[in-house]
Amino acid sequence: MLYIDNVPNVDEECILELFRRSKAGITAEYIDTLEQLCIDKTMICENTPTLFNLKKKEIQLQKEINTLINEIQAAMKRQNERIRDLKKSDWRE
Repeated sequence: MLYIDNVPNVDEECILELFRRSKAGITAEYIDTLEQLCIDKTMICENTPTLFNLKKKEIQLQKEINTLINEIQAAMKRQNERIRDLKKSDWRE
């Protein structure tokens, strides 16, 4: 069985290897492997909606940040135009 970060990773190759080692096909190791695969898949299914919701919140926050940045940029542009107009009027006087 392949381990990634101390977590068992059961893939098709792993299961096929179990079949090759036991011509009968069903061994205690095979059943343990399938059980672990089911547990892992269940955890993924349970965590996926939470991850989607967190990503949705992250995207919403990013949109809000972008809106604030656009507002700040617009305010800075208006301020720069006012400063430029004041400089022009001071220069003419």
